[in-house]
Amino acid sequence: MVEQKSNWREMVSACRGSGKTAKQWSEEQGIPYQRYLGWSSKFNREAKNAAEDTSSKDLASETRQWATVDFSAQANEDSEQKAITLCCGKWTVLVAEKFNPDLLASVLQVVSRIC
Repeated sequence: MVEQKSNWREMVSACRGSGKTAKQWSEEQGIPYQRYLGWSSKFNREAKNAAEDTSSKDLASETRQWATVDFSAQANEDSEQKAITLCCGKWTVLVAEKFNPDLLASVLQVVSRIC
């Protein structure tokens, strides 16, 4: 069973790296499409569960880190807009002067799981 799972993991990886749809790739390889989908879904679930386990452990053992934010440079450039921009990967969060701290905490928690 372990060997079969390892073989399927390699095949799913090959399919995903092929640039073809799963259906096209399966047909070309002579693999039943529904069987491919079953294994692909299984590996997706395993990856999701592993990520959730890691994320919950990271949050539980997380050490908070604080950074100094200097608003003076930004205030001089545009005295009407007082805000900071937080960037994480492809995400950008603009925190305005009168923000909701609870909402910001929730947003950052979600973004930290994604980034």
